[in-house]
Parts: sequence; C-alpha cells; structure tokens
Amino acid sequence: MSFLEEVERVQDKLPARRLSRPMLVGIVCLAAAIVMLTALGVASTARGDFVVGNTASSSSAATETLAGDDGVDDASGQDGTQEQANESASSSSCFVYVVGAVKKPGVYELDADSRVNDAVSLAGGFDQSADRAAVNLARPIVDGEQIYIPEEGEQAPVPEADESSKAPSAGTSSGGSSDGKVNINSATESELESLPGIGEVMAGRIVEDREEQGPFAAPEDLMRVSGIGEKKYASIADLITV
Repeated sequence: MSFLEEVERVQDKLPARRLSRPMLVGIVCLAAAIVMLTALGVASTARGDFVVGNTASSSSAATETLAGDDGVDDASGQDGTQEQANESASSSSCFVYVVGAVKKPGVYELDADSRVNDAVSLAGGFDQSADRAAVNLARPIVDGEQIYIPEEGEQAPVPEADESSKAPSAGTSSGGSSDGKVNINSATESELESLPGIGEVMAGRIVEDREEQGPFAAPEDLMRVSGIGEKKYASIADLITV
C-alpha cells in the first residue's frame, strides 16, 4: 500500500468533520517517526546490554588472570627473600672456642664483626686468675679460632697455624723464623701481636724502639722497651728470636 493510499484510509475512518490532506500527511509521518525511533531505541538497548555484558565478563576474566599472576609472583618473591635472609644470617655469624681462665669455657656463636672482648663476655668473663693484660680484647675474631686466656705467669700456648697463616717462603719479608719463632727485628706489628701479652700498643712501641735505637742484639734487649719487664719477657722468651 502506497503512502497516499494510507492517508486516504485514515481519512475515511475519521468523523464527518475531516481533516485536510496536509494535516493527515503530518500525522502519519509523525506516527511513522515514533514507530521508527521506538524500534531503534529497543535495538540500541539490546546491543548495549550485550556489549556491557561482554565487557564485564572480559574484565572479570582479566582481573582473575592478573590476580593469579600476582599470587605466583608474590610466592616466588617471598621464597627468594627467605633464601636471601638465610644466606645473610649464615654469613654474618661465626663460631669461636674460648678456653683458659674464663668462667664458662666453650664454643660460642657471635656476629662476624665481633671482638675478642665479646667472646670473653659470652664465656662469663675473666676468671680471677686470668692475665688480662696478655689478651688483646680489641682484636677482631676469626671464624673457627681458639681464644685462649692465660693465667697470671702462664705462657699461653701457640695456636696451630692453618694454611692461611703459614710463614711465607724464603726471600720474602717476614718476622718468622725457620723454627717458628717471631723475629723481633723484622716482625710487623700484627706479627708481634701474635705473642701472648703483646697488644697493639705494645707492638707499636717495639717497632718504634728498633727504628729509633736500631735492631735488638739479643732477645733480652726487648726489655728496653717501655712496658716489657722481666715477667712479660719470660712469658715470650721462648717464642722470639733476633
């Protein structure tokens, strides 16, 4: 049916007081426009619901995937952090064996940057008979070493040397001799500190004395150094040479 025929059909149904043809055309056009707009609105709404639904599903799936990945990353990161903490803890501590004139001899675990004083404190402190001046309390500790605290008038035993502390080969500058004694004319301050009762200050005095007055002619000449009397010299006499 053509548009004009539709207009005539509507005009026939109207009361006797009919509208003019232009008005009818306008009414029919308006009605057709309303129908088309309504149809377009329904279609658009349906399409919008479909798009929104798909977008929400995609977003939910993406969120779950990211959450799963984050969980894996967090677990992996926690494992790595724990391993690093364990390695750090094992490398920042060491063990020493404290014996001699202390109240509680034994093996103790300390921080790697601890001093002999810390080890003696863990061992209960000095015994009443301890020769406190014979120990360098400020010396850094070494993992696996034995710290011996001698009694008054006792000669401290010389600890066994490991591979890293053996005397250098002939021709090198060293304060050691072939019989294992410390040469007080050529020993460095650190080598002199290996002697019982010789700390950092006393070792410095020995080096300063031989530089000012010349080398020692005999081991007994060590007593010319301020602070080394007969008693202290007797405790190291068998350990030194010239």
